[in-house]
Amino acid sequence: MADRLPQNIEAENVVLGLMILSRTCLAKGMADLSSEHFHRKDNGLIFNGMNALFEKGKDVSIVSLTEQLKSTNTLSAVGGGLRLAELAESSISDTEFETYTSILEDKKVKRQLIMVANEIQTKGYDDVMDQDSFLKYSMDALWKATPYYSSSIRVVSSGEMSEVRREDFIKRKNRRIINFGWDNLDELIVNGLSPGDISIMAARPGLGKSSVKTNMMYNLLENGLGVVNFGIEQGFSTEQDRLESIMTKIPLSEILRSWSWDNKDYRFGLIQEANKKIDEQYNYHVIPSRSVSVADVRSVLYQITQQRKVDVVFFDLFDKLMDVNVATNKAQTVGVKLGEISRMAEEFDCHICCLVQINRGVEGRSDKRPKISDLKDSGNYEEAARLVMLLYREKYYFQDSMNDEMEIIVAKQSNGPTGTATMVFDESTLEITPSDGGLENF
Repeated sequence: MADRLPQNIEAENVVLGLMILSRTCLAKGMADLSSEHFHRKDNGLIFNGMNALFEKGKDVSIVSLTEQLKSTNTLSAVGGGLRLAELAESSISDTEFETYTSILEDKKVKRQLIMVANEIQTKGYDDVMDQDSFLKYSMDALWKATPYYSSSIRVVSSGEMSEVRREDFIKRKNRRIINFGWDNLDELIVNGLSPGDISIMAARPGLGKSSVKTNMMYNLLENGLGVVNFGIEQGFSTEQDRLESIMTKIPLSEILRSWSWDNKDYRFGLIQEANKKIDEQYNYHVIPSRSVSVADVRSVLYQITQQRKVDVVFFDLFDKLMDVNVATNKAQTVGVKLGEISRMAEEFDCHICCLVQINRGVEGRSDKRPKISDLKDSGNYEEAARLVMLLYREKYYFQDSMNDEMEIIVAKQSNGPTGTATMVFDESTLEITPSDGGLENF
């Protein structure tokens, strides 16, 4: 049975050889591969040896890898140092590395599916589960065996239109409306952060989009909603600094200088209370890793949704979400990533908000309020998102301005008006609140 499993030993050897010779290939291999990608047991052992060196921050060479395998008593099992030298000598150009890793991924997934299918067959013959339990077991097992999700395409035909439409209206009536928590913005945006959709929030770097995101998260969490925060841009500490500042009203600058506080400073107590509330009352998850791929996102959301409800997901910054290797240029890559994110919003019945940057070109105009066309790869964003929000702050461009307002410009919403919600931005605590009468349709 084992010899019949899908495999490509030549591809395995090429990949290992390139990882020995090229630091770039080594880094890519460690990010994308595991020992399960190698059908040959000795190749899997070699990969594990490389991984051990890589995690220690050590260079991978024939010499260092030989010593590492010796230390785990696996050198002879892989064919000794001669085998490692043969792998390095037989390698081809590193430009072909991703081609060969994609082959390994293909074979691994097929092997896993075959093994899972055999396990499902065995469980079925045992007949120890009822129908529902067996179906759930089978679906979960297949899901865990592959990063892909397959669903049948539904066709609605004449004879069932009326019933399907009736169901549609029932769903619409019972549909969750996820509000932002700001009256003026909730009035402007018809369907709020609608589950199954994605939105775009964009601004120039440093203008305040991360602060808007944190305020949105706080409002959602206070209303009992589940939030997942991919803090790709900020990292965990910065994300917590911002949230704690909003919750405690302690200026962010003071929190950043907390190292100077006395141990008995009352501010420690406020922060402790805030974090206790986060731990005990909020449905909140942070993914602070700065190396997150589209496949990672699906895996994380699947794991979380097995235990908790996820209502809204934030990406800060979406631009830094690792590329998928199916596109030939930047614009196509953005389109593919947005397509994958949109499908995940539907799969997990959540809203996904992507924070992106606006082109520098806006700074050359007299009116510096952004437009959709100012987005990098704007066509892809406008096509994929049902809601596009652009941020503008006068004080960002004119430092002497006394205007503390921030405009949330709704440049696009499906089946709803465009317009602007004006907010008051406290630069000290990062708190954002609606301005009096701050709503303008256009």
